[in-house]
Amino acid sequence: MVSAREKGKVYFDYLQNASGKTISAPYVLRAYPGAPVATPLKWEEVVPGLKPQQFHIANVLQRPHRLRH
Repeated sequence: MVSAREKGKVYFDYLQNASGKTISAPYVLRAYPGAPVATPLKWEEVVPGLKPQQFHIANVLQRPHRLRH
């Protein structure tokens, strides 16, 4: 259950990768305080201390350019 998940953690639901399942699209605003954005990451960006709140409406527009390089 979503509300029972530990706060401040990234949850990857690998079971959603199947026909007929839905997942959040990249660069979609989430309905949480601070306007966080669903953001794809490079593997090297996945580090201890990473928080979903780091990616929000005020800084996400810089990400596509950064991810190409």
